[in-house]
Amino acid sequence: MNLLEISNLKLSIRTDEGVAKILDFVDMEVPSGKIVGIVGESGCGKSTILKSVLGILPRNAIVERGSILFDQTAILELDEKTLANTIRGSRIGFIPQDPYLALNPVFKVGKQLMEIMRWHRGRSNGSGQPKGSDSSDREHLIELLGKMQIPDPEAALERYPHQFSGGQRQRLLIAGALSCKPSLIVADEPTTALDVTTQREILDLLEQVVQDFGVSLLIVTHDLGVVTRICDEVVVMYAGQTVESGPTAVVLNEPLHPYTTALINCHPDRAVGLQGIAGTVPTLIDPPSGCRFRTRCSLARDACSTRPPELKQIKPRHRVNCLLTDSGATQPVSET
Repeated sequence: MNLLEISNLKLSIRTDEGVAKILDFVDMEVPSGKIVGIVGESGCGKSTILKSVLGILPRNAIVERGSILFDQTAILELDEKTLANTIRGSRIGFIPQDPYLALNPVFKVGKQLMEIMRWHRGRSNGSGQPKGSDSSDREHLIELLGKMQIPDPEAALERYPHQFSGGQRQRLLIAGALSCKPSLIVADEPTTALDVTTQREILDLLEQVVQDFGVSLLIVTHDLGVVTRICDEVVVMYAGQTVESGPTAVVLNEPLHPYTTALINCHPDRAVGLQGIAGTVPTLIDPPSGCRFRTRCSLARDACSTRPPELKQIKPRHRVNCLLTDSGATQPVSET
């Protein structure tokens, strides 16, 4: 059963240079209790997907068509007040990218995390005074910090952010995302600002969180190593489009889209012959006609410039958005 379903999502943003077609008929799913990774180069729309799910798109964003269903609730049809009171933070938790900027340096960690709980759990009366049991909230928070492997959790609540390492701050943010007992957590490159050893620890923790708390995790990353390590399924994005999606082992060992193959060939642990991808992601104000990857694709044909590809299911839960799959012209890459 899918906890989150994004179907035919098309989204544009007005800019000074023109209308940028940020997302173009995006399709993806997050099954209950699973970890799904979104990969792709910068500018491919990965973070915009998370913002769409959280309902924090900029005011100049225009949703042209499509739907986002979270636990059978149509996210795009909800007003901001309903999103803030019933979905964002309470049923969908968020782990930001930079643990050094996400916490306010002038307030103690305990105060900040307690405010998250009170706000998102709807525990404020009309006068702004919190109601409910402060002691029960504090006990819940201490228990969470312990599970996040924060040393001396009770004392940690009385410390300031600068008194924690980067990895410990990220653990605090994971605790904050879990504090209101959500069913889905979205994470925007949660290991980018951390050293390699700490990255591994955080990934192990996220995997344990999914198992212990029964949540689903949607994670954005540039690193195929992250996807290989913890993700059950992967969604490959290029220039605002879903180009391939499916079980991680299937997509990475038997890629069908040329862009997926190119990404794998950029990764030192998986590439048959390490190489870069020629060119850059095109501007989304005036993207190429037909297939958006055709200008960088060595397998492109005349039809790729005139006929937009459609996302097709090749195997169970394995879909690809490429005209070449019709003729079997794409070449799978074996793991080394």
